[in-house]
Amino acid sequence: MRIGKLTVLAGLLALVVGSVTAFGHVKSFSSTVKIDRAERIGQTQSGRYAGEVSSARERCKVDRRVQVWHDSDPPFRIGTTMTNAQGKWRLTGPAPPNGDHVYAVAARKTLLRNARHRHRCRRELSQLVKFPTG
Repeated sequence: MRIGKLTVLAGLLALVVGSVTAFGHVKSFSSTVKIDRAERIGQTQSGRYAGEVSSARERCKVDRRVQVWHDSDPPFRIGTTMTNAQGKWRLTGPAPPNGDHVYAVAARKTLLRNARHRHRCRRELSQLVKFPTG
């Protein structure tokens, strides 16, 4: 009978420990992405794009993947780049027709992931910007 009580006690202990680790937390941090410049390069079909990712969480700005999209049907990805240490990004890619809109997407970024924690920067979209800017 002693072995039976120990087995039950060990099973309950494993259940409690397992439930504690299963109830870790997920923390998401917000940020913003914007396009500061979208312009045609001379008389070519290429465009130059630049912008910034900002966040109260420094690690959400640095080394963040940013995509620039042409707001068409279907949407067309112009290109992908990474932010620098200040959260700034730039990209050269195809230029949409004048008067069309473009937008930027900052991809979700995982900062910490283990059995008890999951910290990440949320995926963010910029406002639509009319091409070319300025």
